Formats: sequence, structure tokens, C-alpha cells
Amino acid sequence: MTFQADPPNATRIPREDVIGVTVVLLTCSYRQQEFIRVGYYVNNEYVDAEFRENPPPEPDFDQVIWLFFLGFCWYFLKTPCSLIKCH
Repeated sequence: MTFQADPPNATRIPREDVIGVTVVLLTCSYRQQEFIRVGYYVNNEYVDAEFRENPPPEPDFDQVIWLFFLGFCWYFLKTPCSLIKCH
């Protein structure tokens, strides 16, 4: 399975939400049953300590770094055939 998407439009992110922790959460379901969940925790912060202590009024994306942390959770099925039709 390949998931592909365009990057977010940074101008649509509220200023107060640019810096800090956010989550990208992908869930996969089949026949209304979730079987996998993958979460990426992203910490957006300024590279420079001066920017971190005194952030500019408008976000300076050239000075922001993104730190990714991966969370992964499989849902094991109680019944092997609960998601697919077995013969």
C-alpha cells in the first residue's frame, strides 16, 4: 500500500499552531474494521535559540525544523476471517 499526499499549505496553519507538537495519524480500515494505525508525532521548533526564546510575530519557516517520532499500532484480529471472506 502506498499513501501519497501533497504537503500542507503553510499559509493555512494558524500562527499559534506552527511551533509545537502536532500529529499525523493514518488509520486503515476494511469493511468498517480498523486494522492498523500509524501515527507520526511532529515537533516543530526553531533551530536558533534566539528564535525559540523570542519568536517572530510571523512564522519564519526557513528557521523551523521538524522532528518526527513514529508510533505504530497493529490491531490483531480475534477471528482471522473477520476482515476477509474465507472459503
